[in-house]
Amino acid sequence: MDWLTSLRDQLPLLLVLSPLIGFVVTAVASRFEPGLVRILAISNAICSLFILVGFEFQFEFDLALDAEVVRLAENEIAKSENEIGSMSEVHRTLDRRRVERLRHQWFAIDGTNLFPVLLLVVTTIIVIQCTDSSRDNSNWFIPTVMLFETASLALMTTYDVRIYLMMSAANTVIISLLVGQFGNSERRANAEQFMSTQYCGGALITMGFAMLVVAVPWMKIQDSTNAQMVSWNIANITQEIQKWTTRNELAYHYVHECFPWMLLVLSMGFAIQAGLFPFHSFQIRVMSHSQPAIAMLFLAGTISASRIGWLRFVMPLAPDLMASFDVWMLIPSLGGAVWGALRALAPSESRQRPAYVFLSISGVLLLGCYCFTRIGMSGAWLMQQQLTVIMCSILLMIDDSQTPLGNVVQVKQPPSGTMLSTRSMLLLTCFPILCFFASSFLIVSELVVDSLPLAAMVFVVAALILGVLKLAIEDHYQIEKRTGSVMNNGWRFPVSIIVMFSLMITITVFPGWLLHQCEPEFARVFRRFEPTPSADFAEPSTIDRQSVP
Repeated sequence: MDWLTSLRDQLPLLLVLSPLIGFVVTAVASRFEPGLVRILAISNAICSLFILVGFEFQFEFDLALDAEVVRLAENEIAKSENEIGSMSEVHRTLDRRRVERLRHQWFAIDGTNLFPVLLLVVTTIIVIQCTDSSRDNSNWFIPTVMLFETASLALMTTYDVRIYLMMSAANTVIISLLVGQFGNSERRANAEQFMSTQYCGGALITMGFAMLVVAVPWMKIQDSTNAQMVSWNIANITQEIQKWTTRNELAYHYVHECFPWMLLVLSMGFAIQAGLFPFHSFQIRVMSHSQPAIAMLFLAGTISASRIGWLRFVMPLAPDLMASFDVWMLIPSLGGAVWGALRALAPSESRQRPAYVFLSISGVLLLGCYCFTRIGMSGAWLMQQQLTVIMCSILLMIDDSQTPLGNVVQVKQPPSGTMLSTRSMLLLTCFPILCFFASSFLIVSELVVDSLPLAAMVFVVAALILGVLKLAIEDHYQIEKRTGSVMNNGWRFPVSIIVMFSLMITITVFPGWLLHQCEPEFARVFRRFEPTPSADFAEPSTIDRQSVP
């Protein structure tokens, strides 16, 4: 790694190190000054937010600069009588310069992981604020949360496959400890199932990464005397694959005969870790039987990191080969969508219904990936962010006071008179429906062009989920009738719910900012479907970023 880089390139590393420093500080404070643990942890998380704000300004500046370069190129080409240049060359040049900047970095933030990182930091702040760790000598809980935040941030931002594998193992161990310590009597069995499932998926991912890292130097060998260096950076690996498959006939055949199996192994591993159908049982148990705080960290950290990992490590390698296997995505997508909706309709515990709704909407999300278009992928990514925010909001509003917890760290419960009324719950169910409008519109619009029966299936699943919401509201109303006047004053929300509720309205109802972030990333990937030379064959562009005013 080149340490003599700009501050902008070091911001992701500082973001990962920030909660690690917070872990050390809070661990020491929990030993000598337990009363300072919460204050120090929140202060550290706020510092992480400031780092994210700084990177957001730089990210927007880079997007504006690239847009200005493209605009000047379009004007130059339009004025030229003989169209020697092309916009494809301009895009390839910008992509090549981006890879040159990323090839020596361990961590980087782009349009696909900027908002998930923000959501993880905000979720950590809410969990720390709403967690009562002063009981039963449980002050170690907050340092563990800070350590989990470090591992999750590294998973979301790393471009190095070695760091991804190490942080994935650390993330699994930490969340297993949290699940095994806090929850009902089945918590140890849940932790064991979670760890075994995650390590099974991790083994497949490790196998796929090994095939990938070994394959790239072999593709670059011109004769038996050359020894090529191994690259671990995914941006550099992707560029090398795109270059050598067009230069080397042997490499071309290797990619088209062996890469489909490698992509299948990697996709299977990420599907297991992400809790997709039919590997969803551990996800249901963690969300149903763990503390709401643990379930929120599980969603914002482990699940989001696994799904983002597939978008960043697998899809850019060979999107044309992935598209030829898109029919296999119908198994987890349709199976998860229908099975999750039907299981949510069946009588079950109050915490299981949201978990199965999460599984069902995740199936609809995969239908956007099935389209393998820029619009479909953008809709799937947007729906994943909306789904995470909404599920965390629901977990915050669940009353867990009746669960046999024992000697555990408990999430603070709303005081008497502040529980949600049926009117409030009706209002809160309307916003998730509105929130999913933008992402579902993008996915359904692509499915209508690609497959009308699949688009009809989305509407069937939507009707089933509305039935689940109706049953949930009816159950809530019956509880309200039995408790009498306890829920009469349902418009008084705890501070934590106000924060999450405001975030849900601000971010998910207005998805333009999110699409503005992720769309350039998917445009780079799906531009490779065009029959144009690879980036390395493009002559150096006459348009220089430094010349842009």
